[in-house]
Amino acid sequence: MINNCNYLSTDYNEQAGCIPIRIKKLEGSTSSLITLEDVQIMLVTSGTSGINWVFPKGSIKKSESSKQAAKRETFEEAGIKGKILHQLPKITLADHNKGVNITYYPLFVGKKKNTKKEWMEQSKRTRKWFRLSNVLSFIVPIKPHIEAAIVHIQRSIVTLQQQLNSQFDLINTPIENFPLDEITEFVIEECKKQKKKDKKGKKDKKDKKDKKDKKKKNKELNGNSNSSSGSESEPISNNNNNNIPIINNETSPVSQ
Repeated sequence: MINNCNYLSTDYNEQAGCIPIRIKKLEGSTSSLITLEDVQIMLVTSGTSGINWVFPKGSIKKSESSKQAAKRETFEEAGIKGKILHQLPKITLADHNKGVNITYYPLFVGKKKNTKKEWMEQSKRTRKWFRLSNVLSFIVPIKPHIEAAIVHIQRSIVTLQQQLNSQFDLINTPIENFPLDEITEFVIEECKKQKKKDKKGKKDKKDKKDKKDKKKKNKELNGNSNSSSGSESEPISNNNNNNIPIINNETSPVSQ
């Protein structure tokens, strides 16, 4: 069932959402090393059935980018704000029951103020943080595309775990000194840096394309110019006397 979600359809509508992520050490931990038990993801109950746990998502407005729609829908459905984790890949899957392709963006929720106590769809949705290590055991029955998204995150988050464990030397850090605030600030700054890097990469790619298109256009213009200058009118042959009028210099007699 999971693999089936990877097959998108051009006939489906496009939607976008977020997978809210935060770091919170498991109570009773004796090590500062970050594991899947210390990473949490938020899910909300479905707005239709109220039974299934899903990630916040919705339709993309014409005036929005996919990322903007994802963040807006997440705030409306879950009351959550944060920074998109550009270090982790976005996840695009199909919900074949609803006939939609959904792109999920990992969203880092680092500060308490980014989790609102009251939110727009609070009356019809419940939200809850689950530990990434065992979330699949708690949200049964589960929709195939939600299961697939969780498996994707479980695999891709390892890169971030390793980076943080190394950056803060957590293997040698006592649990009572776990630097959560410093880690939060670091992840947020890395998000900003990666965003700038991605933006610059897109600009460089566009500039390269524009330069290539301009070069191609100039080449075509030069080709047309050379073609026009190469076509000359044929010279009149001096041997073709039949086409040249004969001028008689003698004065014609005036008729009487």
